[in-house]
Formats: sequence, structure tokens, C-alpha cells
Amino acid sequence: MKKIAIALIVLCCGCGSKEYPEQHDLHNHLLEYSTMTFHHQSMEQLSKLLKQDSVRYSDILQLRSSTSELIKFIDDTQDRMIKVSGGYNENGLYFNPHSQEQIETLMIREGLATKLKTQLDDYSDILKSYGLKQNQISINPQQNPLLKHDPKYNAYSFERLHFENGDLVESISALQMYKSAILLNEGLTINLMLFEKGSP
Repeated sequence: MKKIAIALIVLCCGCGSKEYPEQHDLHNHLLEYSTMTFHHQSMEQLSKLLKQDSVRYSDILQLRSSTSELIKFIDDTQDRMIKVSGGYNENGLYFNPHSQEQIETLMIREGLATKLKTQLDDYSDILKSYGLKQNQISINPQQNPLLKHDPKYNAYSFERLHFENGDLVESISALQMYKSAILLNEGLTINLMLFEKGSP
């Protein structure tokens, strides 16, 4: 039963991500609806299995709630970036996909990138409290083992690394990267919680 639950967790962690295709059409709406439905049904089935197996059900639900809140913050940030860049044109494409100044103003000058880093770091602390070590999600060039010895990143912060001189498309890619990292680390943490519960 535990193996089935773990398999469902892996599937759930890949669902629920809100994509922003440049072209809005019926296919995209149907795909998003199908993804949300699958995620909801998978979580219901996972809940039943966890209750039957007496696993740390409340802890897992709390972690899922924290993940959802963070993903929503990232989605809202993406929506704001698209909006300040002009939104969508009449064809459903980004109005100004290569806008940079608007992104820098929103993310760096207005401090939204700093709020994002704080949220990511708080989430990393939550994962640590559930037993996942080495889980720092936000990339800080001053602390990252791959970047801290590179002279060209000496003056870079998290905010500058991702959102300075980056256009809308590049900035959205950074957000999507962090969403993937969040879901991956959530899955690892839940699997760890299940393993520890099942260990003698």
C-alpha cells in the first residue's frame, strides 16, 4: 500500500502547475481542466491510503497547503509580470515578450523578487522541519557552491541574478524553474516522511 501511495505522490507533484501558453484556445483550457481534475482525484485517493496506513497524514496535508500557497504566490507574480509588460495582444500572444524595464521595476525596484526569495527560504525551512536536508531552493550567488567562487557573480544577489536585464520570457522561465524545484522537493519530503513512518 505504501508503494502505491508513493507512486501517487510522484504523480501529484507533477500536476497542478499553471502553464501560460502564448496562444489561448479550447485545447489549452481542456488540458488545464483535465490536469486539475486528475490532481484532485489523485489527492483524494492518496488521502484514503494515508488514513488507512496511519501515516503522518496531518503533516503531509500541512506541507501540501504550504506548497499550494507558494505556488499561488509564484503564479500571481507571473500574472503581474505579464500585466506590467502589456498583457496579451489580440492573437493571445504576449504583447511585449522582450520587455525588460517593466520587469526590473516590478521585481527589483518594487521588491517583489525579495518577497519571492523570502517565501522560498521560508518554504525551505518548512521542508527542513520535516526532515529534508540540503534543500535550499532559492539560488543565492553568494552562497551557491557553483557560483560563489566565480568572480563575475561576486556582486550578484538573488534578485539581480534572475531579474536584472532579463525580459518577460526569461523571467517567467525562472519562475517555472522554481515551481519545478518546489514540487520536486515536496515529493522528496513526503516520500521521506512515508519511509520514516514505515521504518522499524
